[in-house]
Amino acid sequence: MIALLLILSMPFSLAGRMESSAAAKTVVRCLSGRQAADCYALSAAGKKPYGGQARILSEVDQHLTLPGSGLDQLQSKLDPEGLEKYGQSGTQPGTLAQPQAGSTPDGSTFDIPAENLCHSKYDHYYADEPGVYAYWSMCEPGTPAMIHDYVGEFDLTSANHAFGTGQIIGGAPGPVSDEETAARTGSSSDHIVGQGIPVNSHQGTLFTWVKADATDYPVSTVYFGAVKAKSRVMIKVNTVKGSPDNLCFNAIFVNAPGETFTAQQCGYKPGSWHRVVQTWDEGQLHLYVDGLGVKSVSYQGGLDDTIFYYSLFPGCCNTGKEMTLAKAGIANQAWNEEQVKSDFAPRWDSVPEGGVFVTNKKLGVIHRDVLGVADRELDISTPELRKILIEGFKEAGVTALRYGAGHGGIEVDLSDWRGKAGCTKTAGEIAVPRNTTSEDTIDNYLGNIAKPLGLDTVMTVNYGTDPGSCNAGGDPIANGADLVTYINKTKGFDVRRWEIGNEVYSAASEADFHADPHTGASYALNEKDFYAKMKAVDPKIQIGVPIGMATFRWQTEFDYPVLAGGSYDAVIWHNYPIVSPITDGATLYPDRVASNLKRSRGTLLKLQTELLSHGKDPGAIWVTEWDGEVQGFRWSKQTMGAVEPIFVASQLAEYMQGGVELATWWTQAIPNGCARQNYDPRGDSAYSWWQCGGSSLVYVSPTPKANEMDTGLKPGDLTPAGRAFQILSQSGFVTEGEHMLRTLNDETSAPWLQSYAATHEGSYAVILINKDRDMSHKVPVQIANQASGSSVETWSYGRSQYDQTRSGNWSVPPTHTSMSKWQGRYEVTLPAWSISVLIFHR
Repeated sequence: MIALLLILSMPFSLAGRMESSAAAKTVVRCLSGRQAADCYALSAAGKKPYGGQARILSEVDQHLTLPGSGLDQLQSKLDPEGLEKYGQSGTQPGTLAQPQAGSTPDGSTFDIPAENLCHSKYDHYYADEPGVYAYWSMCEPGTPAMIHDYVGEFDLTSANHAFGTGQIIGGAPGPVSDEETAARTGSSSDHIVGQGIPVNSHQGTLFTWVKADATDYPVSTVYFGAVKAKSRVMIKVNTVKGSPDNLCFNAIFVNAPGETFTAQQCGYKPGSWHRVVQTWDEGQLHLYVDGLGVKSVSYQGGLDDTIFYYSLFPGCCNTGKEMTLAKAGIANQAWNEEQVKSDFAPRWDSVPEGGVFVTNKKLGVIHRDVLGVADRELDISTPELRKILIEGFKEAGVTALRYGAGHGGIEVDLSDWRGKAGCTKTAGEIAVPRNTTSEDTIDNYLGNIAKPLGLDTVMTVNYGTDPGSCNAGGDPIANGADLVTYINKTKGFDVRRWEIGNEVYSAASEADFHADPHTGASYALNEKDFYAKMKAVDPKIQIGVPIGMATFRWQTEFDYPVLAGGSYDAVIWHNYPIVSPITDGATLYPDRVASNLKRSRGTLLKLQTELLSHGKDPGAIWVTEWDGEVQGFRWSKQTMGAVEPIFVASQLAEYMQGGVELATWWTQAIPNGCARQNYDPRGDSAYSWWQCGGSSLVYVSPTPKANEMDTGLKPGDLTPAGRAFQILSQSGFVTEGEHMLRTLNDETSAPWLQSYAATHEGSYAVILINKDRDMSHKVPVQIANQASGSSVETWSYGRSQYDQTRSGNWSVPPTHTSMSKWQGRYEVTLPAWSISVLIFHR
């Protein structure tokens, strides 16, 4: 819970414009109330009494700088809608609801966080609610003050206020005037603000717990505004003019042309807690208070097709009043009445002490092809090398392949799939043909490795350049349709998935010789031609398009135009969540710092929201590059250390929770051992026996030119990353068509515990991760819909197996045990620093 003392005096709401105003403005400040006599004007001429009309306040400009967001300035204007709509007469009372007595409304199960604690039962519940993709669990400071959002935890009291792509302004610890220990701001503009969040234009839900007093003009509690556009959705509060004890809640929807629609209900007592929910759904705007529908209105039009920013608390107004928010968030679907009631008074599941509770809440559908790998010029020139790779992939359980005719990543958009000379990044310059004996060709890899293994392949097409002339963008027939003809018709390899270009949104890394390169408008126009001509050859193929996600410019100038104007069956995201090497066991505890699991989870939710807003299947996501390196290629000791299996298994579980259809690990390539190439020394304190790193799943052959070190790896051995694939595959956890399930952990007694679960052949499967490097722990597991069964199988891989590599023995696999009949809670002992997969049989 965080309280803000509102200190400005003018009605205000961000309008989300970027252009800075060069014209001089008159800034109006009001001492109290909203009468002209209470106000004075500041301008270049100095300070003087102000006698104008209230609507003049819309001229006031304020600026907010969002570092690192891609915006230099976000210009925020006063909301003329607020004054124009309500006028100087103030809000008129509607049908009064019964004022609520006490600090929380009757019938609610909302528990205010205890003093100096940052968690309540609602912190578990938010993730179970329909379509929630961002939330802010604002709570008491002291341990320290935290905001939980869709990228993880953030410390309000920290000197580092970099919050996603935005920032937190203010946030000093309390106490506030009502004697709560909370976070209080010391400035009139304090609020929580961030940028780069999508909103579903078709339907959605805003929600917050609010305890507020207010003046007779509306101020924002939770606000979402389109950047450089007019759309807004927000919840505002105010009191009825002349009735300071009569509080009103307002659900507001502003469409792309700027038309405002408001559902308002008054009659609530200021200074008491209320749950306020706003939904919009294809023309219907609903306001719910304390679990009950209180007002509905019709609206017209949709929201702007662009990225939004959010603001919690007004950040504007010197009312002398106080506002406290808790459990605020946004969903990408409109809740119905039953869902709103459930949100107001949720039922809590009991988590066993030190253990895990498996709920019946279904999450994403599991797809076998999350266990994929990307190729980049691997030596498969002999039958022996191919046999080693095939056997290694079988042991790891690899199911899918990303392939670019021996090229990988940025090289594909320069290459000729026929093996001829490609291009350089300089237009008109033809590259020197590769002098390689690796035999990593279409015929060899797809025919002799992918086909025998039954790998589902995604083929990368050269979108960026036209090999031969190298003075134009990729030709849809020569680079696309002809390749489909060769692979699927001539050779019969039956490749189902295709991606048009690599990371062509990036001017820094990719070649794009089309007119207006690296823009969404250009890509959407040219990609449509690829789509049509390739589908004409084989209508059964699926085609994916790249999405940048990482920067504001990529989102607004590439992603949204492609989502709106491209032809595609899926979107492609490259995920490199590690920002600094994982150095020891403790760094796995705060996921934001190390494995960034919540960052991956949040980005998938964000991408699903964008797909829904564009009328697409939210599960149509392919992650064709991801790994455990900083920026995808800065290898450190961590990558060949004991923590790598934990990271890899966790990320794979996140992809399955998000329903990702395909994920391919970057990369199985040269070098494939433990090398000093691209070495990152920042990870030198990682728990690893070797001063080198690598990214392959299987060791195939040595590569001396890459400064490979002798670690005892033998051809066919799995690396630590490969062991994570193996345990999820061999245990059967990754089974096509099953559903991931929500799990709840005892975070107080077992902060080292991480869990995931899924349905499994009419029963259940559970992943348990012990992030304690030094201690084993007993963990009770309770399943919502099953209290007994015939047996439990357990696979486990951890520090004890990894430590065998110190003597050069990389061949130790996960352990496998089986226990007969069980009843009630099932207790399992988790080895130190380990992944365990439990399969429960009925």
